[in-house]
Amino acid sequence: MGFMLDIFSLRDVTVKRAGSDLEFSIFELSSGEYHMYTNLMGLGFGVEERSLMLLDEPDNSLHPQWQRDFMAAVHGICRIGMKSGHLVVCTHSPLIVSASLEGSTIVDLSNDEPVISVASYGASSDEILLEQFGLTSSRNRIVVDVVQRAVSIIEKDGFAHPDLLALTDQLLSIKSALRREDPLVEVIDAILGVSDND
Repeated sequence: MGFMLDIFSLRDVTVKRAGSDLEFSIFELSSGEYHMYTNLMGLGFGVEERSLMLLDEPDNSLHPQWQRDFMAAVHGICRIGMKSGHLVVCTHSPLIVSASLEGSTIVDLSNDEPVISVASYGASSDEILLEQFGLTSSRNRIVVDVVQRAVSIIEKDGFAHPDLLALTDQLLSIKSALRREDPLVEVIDAILGVSDND
């Protein structure tokens, strides 16, 4: 925002929380809030018709819900001020990718040859993790490994195999750490042969 130094200074910016009349300096925001608001101000003041807007890792320091809110605000700014321009976002966040507008192009630069695909509009962050980032689960790697080993043992050798019995304590420990409504609880119960009546 250096192009407006003679007109506008961040020292002049005050903010109000929703539902409050109390104003305070933008410098009193958390690092995530400050990052979000200064980026949005920069976009808002800088966007023009046929602009090329570049956002590098806008997810840094942002709470997951703020990532979605941020991208919704970015799309709103671009829709109003830049009907024929382009927005390029570099990110590692599946939430930012999942906020892509329908018909957006996603370019995966992690390979020697870039992979180009159309955004999975409305896809879950787990689908994005698999399709765009190559991760099969957003769960802890150890949890996934233990459950996958147990399922593989059952498929190959059945429920009574000693290797499956050796995983029982780990599976029970994982289950006790999960919320009751987590679908993985049912999977672990099935692995352990626990019925709803137990």
